[in-house]
Amino acid sequence: MDKDVLPLKALTFSSESRSVSWNGELNYRALFEQAGDPIFLVGMDFSILSLNTQARRLLGYGQEDEPRTEDLNLEDPDLRKILLGSRVNSFEHTLRRKDGVLFQVELSSTLIVDAFDKPIFLRLVAHDVAAYKQNERMLKRNVRAQSVISEVTASLFRSTNIEG
Repeated sequence: MDKDVLPLKALTFSSESRSVSWNGELNYRALFEQAGDPIFLVGMDFSILSLNTQARRLLGYGQEDEPRTEDLNLEDPDLRKILLGSRVNSFEHTLRRKDGVLFQVELSSTLIVDAFDKPIFLRLVAHDVAAYKQNERMLKRNVRAQSVISEVTASLFRSTNIEG
């Protein structure tokens, strides 16, 4: 499952099939490691099988560190049912960094199956929502400030003490 090289025979472009010259092989490990998003490969027992460099960085681990399965926070039986019950899911979730700090991410999960439609592992892709949450808080604060300014302005116009 976590092999460095998997064979690739042909790709389909429009209606015709063309051979691809990579000596018949494509290095999927390179695609996995160089992806821009943090990716976790999780076994059917919810243990970490592999994670890319961005996932290590997100959790605060170096290349030589062994990440802990607990950091993914997948112990909830209801969450496990959801992950295994549907091929694709997207939800907000709390992860734990190596130093113990909890943080929110959006997780996209895909149940990967073999040729016989038997689940073999989960692929989790994390999207850090910290900046999104901060922008959301600032937007709410600005809306409240605008509301107060509008109310004060309206009360000034309604006031009989305005000279003019």
